[in-house]
Amino acid sequence: MLKISQLHFQRNQRLILQDLSLTLYAGQGAVIYGVNGSGKTTLIKIIANIIPIPQPEQILWYQEPIMQSEQIRIGYLGHQNGLKGFLTVLENLSIAKLFMKNIRNGFMKKADEVLEYWGLHREQKHLTQFLSAGQQRRLALARLEMLGANLWLLDEPLSALDSQAIELFYQQVSSFLKRGGILIMSSHTNIRLSGVDEFMLYNGGLRPSN
Repeated sequence: MLKISQLHFQRNQRLILQDLSLTLYAGQGAVIYGVNGSGKTTLIKIIANIIPIPQPEQILWYQEPIMQSEQIRIGYLGHQNGLKGFLTVLENLSIAKLFMKNIRNGFMKKADEVLEYWGLHREQKHLTQFLSAGQQRRLALARLEMLGANLWLLDEPLSALDSQAIELFYQQVSSFLKRGGILIMSSHTNIRLSGVDEFMLYNGGLRPSN
């Protein structure tokens, strides 16, 4: 369970988040919409602790402050893909081994499966800098699958994806939620997925999106 309670955040004397609350259980997700500058990216970065959490007790993972929990494993994808252009596709995936011990055994089998799924198997020895923007985004999503995370925090994950890749992403998310994962993502595109609720971030708070 992820529980956010009355979260406030202010930058340069501007209140960005105010009394923001959200609770998600295993297998649930939230898609957050909002105009540019409404605070979507800020919220995701706070949960990921890229921006320090103002008060740790405001964001709990199964009753513990999220950044103190030994059970939390976060998969984060921001506007930037976070890939190393001078590394190959496979080498970018292998970085996940440094963070998640549970995928070290059987890494190559898992990597083959994920690259095949995302249509990148033939490019596994290519330098990432020579991939198209869409292929790089696919690789970033492929790496996300390698992390073994139980919380995904995705900021506009559909950017640069074509319609085929978007369908693959939907299937990836559905499988993740069925495994008991929890998802928070921002999007400019309407999302329709089972187990995923939609919210509008407006005036610093969340309200159901109709």
